[in-house]
Amino acid sequence: MIKSILMTLKVKNMSFIDTSTGYYTTNLLPTFSLTQIRMFRTNEGTDAEYIPLYDTENIRKVSFETWWNNIICDKLKNTFSRKNIILSLANQDGGAHIDEGIERDYYKLTRENTMGWVINNNGKETQMEGVHLSAVRQIAHEMIRTLTTEIKELNNNQYIIKYNNQLNGIS
Repeated sequence: MIKSILMTLKVKNMSFIDTSTGYYTTNLLPTFSLTQIRMFRTNEGTDAEYIPLYDTENIRKVSFETWWNNIICDKLKNTFSRKNIILSLANQDGGAHIDEGIERDYYKLTRENTMGWVINNNGKETQMEGVHLSAVRQIAHEMIRTLTTEIKELNNNQYIIKYNNQLNGIS
């Protein structure tokens, strides 16, 4: 049986930091609650990119199951959770290996701009790409914040010291 690193570290039961801006079924616009759009000027005009939120005013602590399974993205009722994004990237899109087929909704999100955001420079439209990569960076940020906050509170860092010693073969 394959165990996640969180199960191996025995920290899956702690509270996880959730920085998402929330998911609202009444919102008619595309939602990606772990990213924001940064607009900037270039020599050619205006450009934009998806960037992580990092720390926000919306930080709250939730259970792992809530954190892993909450909807963080929605476009035309195609919803994604952190679990969907991470596992699709890892198992289908070259993160750990590449499957022959990529799940259709994930493919559309990552390659067909189903979020629908475009940049218009003097009538020339460019599709915005990479929302999933920005979300993965935000998920990593949440995980780093969670582990450094929660594990530090566990036995005054003794857990990390013990685990590092096990990795290095020190008793």
